[in-house]
Amino acid sequence: MILTQSCLYKNVINQYPYGYSGNPAEAADMIEIQRISEYFYIDQKSGERVSLDYSNGALQILSELLKTSEWSKHDSFQNPITQQSYKIRASASYNPEFNADEFLVNLIGTEADTTIGFIEGLVEDATVYVRDVSFRFTALEYWEPKVKKEKVAGENVWNHYPFGGSWSFEINGSIAGEVVQGSPVVKKFGVETNSGESFTFLFIEETERSMKAYLINAWMVYLALSDMEYYYYECDYSDPYDQDCPGSVIVR
Repeated sequence: MILTQSCLYKNVINQYPYGYSGNPAEAADMIEIQRISEYFYIDQKSGERVSLDYSNGALQILSELLKTSEWSKHDSFQNPITQQSYKIRASASYNPEFNADEFLVNLIGTEADTTIGFIEGLVEDATVYVRDVSFRFTALEYWEPKVKKEKVAGENVWNHYPFGGSWSFEINGSIAGEVVQGSPVVKKFGVETNSGESFTFLFIEETERSMKAYLINAWMVYLALSDMEYYYYECDYSDPYDQDCPGSVIVR
């Protein structure tokens, strides 16, 4: 709360975007993934933040004269529920046969180094297959950050809302709930602020822990696709200071 000579006003930091009208407390079940410098899973019972030990590989770009460039990125993470480790191999290139850009993302089991999952589609509407289970993510809404002033009991309240979006998700062809993107509320130097991203999965019915583990794997594949699309279209790798590129880029 801030006090000045002219008025008293209060800042309220919200996790979810201004346009989101749902109530997470009403969900039958939920899980949350946060990305604050690294990925964390929030245990809904204990509130504990469990690291996914996510390792970001360098963005590798094979660029040859008179040939289409090929982009690839190899990451790895540990599922916070099963404690099993996985690799994600993502690539992007132009396919002249179909006159279209092509994005491939595979989920690799580290024990046998075999593909156990893959994705079809683009970020607007994509389906991830993990073993014998399919997860479809369909983008619904997108919200810009917003600051809204309200008067509450004679006091000026400034509500701060983060950037975010929402998706519906299906499991094996049946609607299972929605994903809401927001930004976690943290304290920095004693002051509340938004930091990073949160992805809250709101289920319409209670869901088994094993299925949640599969869902986390599928979402990490989906995020890898989202990142690869962004880098492919926005990253100017000829500029070492381009903020749209990841931290490490190798051009060969």
